[in-house]
Amino acid sequence: MKFPRLASLLIGAALAAWLAGALYTWFADPEMKFWTAAARQKLDWVEKMREKHGYVIGVVGGSTTTFGIDAEHIEREYGLPVANLGLHVGMGPEACIGFGLSALRKGDTLVLSLEPAAFTADYSEASKLGSKLAFLLGCPEMTTWEGNNPQLEFVRGLAMAPPGGYHVMTMLGKLALGMPLYRYSIGNLQSGGLQVTKERRDFTAEMDFSSPGRITPITARGVQLLDNAQLAANRKGINLVYVLPWSYWPQRSASQRRAANAALVKAMSQHVRVLIEPAMGTHHEAKDFADSGQHLTRNAARPRSAQLAESLRHAGY
Repeated sequence: MKFPRLASLLIGAALAAWLAGALYTWFADPEMKFWTAAARQKLDWVEKMREKHGYVIGVVGGSTTTFGIDAEHIEREYGLPVANLGLHVGMGPEACIGFGLSALRKGDTLVLSLEPAAFTADYSEASKLGSKLAFLLGCPEMTTWEGNNPQLEFVRGLAMAPPGGYHVMTMLGKLALGMPLYRYSIGNLQSGGLQVTKERRDFTAEMDFSSPGRITPITARGVQLLDNAQLAANRKGINLVYVLPWSYWPQRSASQRRAANAALVKAMSQHVRVLIEPAMGTHHEAKDFADSGQHLTRNAARPRSAQLAESLRHAGY
């Protein structure tokens, strides 16, 4: 008689712990609260552009896109209905692409501007953060566009709801030290989806510039992502292109990095259309980056956005 009672207590405790963790994620996790609010604001901008122009050019990617594409500037100066749909790469490339696909309709254009590592490194196919965001947004297409079972993805979203131990300890540490619980604020997210920050730090010492000319091949998963994205875009009648995001490279090695990036996009062009830009994914002015070598300042986001607008115009979009 004791064992069933003990088992019931253990199961009850496990369910209570899961429920407490899920409620925290859904209503209190500062990271998920930020990205859920940010995603909804970006979707509002998509509808504003659609109502005004009749079509939308959505740009998806990680934080290089979030901090790099000033959609308001492009729409104001170039008349192009661009929407910054950037998230961050920790969401997983699948969720980033899926967010763009779910937001766009027939006749729209989806610009993939994911960091090259999304296609050349081994990423987990199931990002916990991406699944959480899809669940909170009520947007199953974010994680099912490659043909995943919607019911299984729903269960995955529920199972992944509670935070991990590392997250819990990080939050407790920040509370103890009186630090902000999340480094970015929704108040600094511009209407068109551009994230800005006043934070500045010397990030160059943390970056590896030892092999600027190294050409990293696309992984099998990277090829699959590109091919599946093209298939999904075709099914919806969406135009699909890829463009390199900007990241910091010192001037002494920028030309080698551009050559390596040129080889990468040449390989990618076998799977999706590619927009070729003069910067070829590099920028050598450290002062134009905020708190990392991927996060442009607000002022620097404008020339990057202008180059994208020119590329889109040249390509007929």
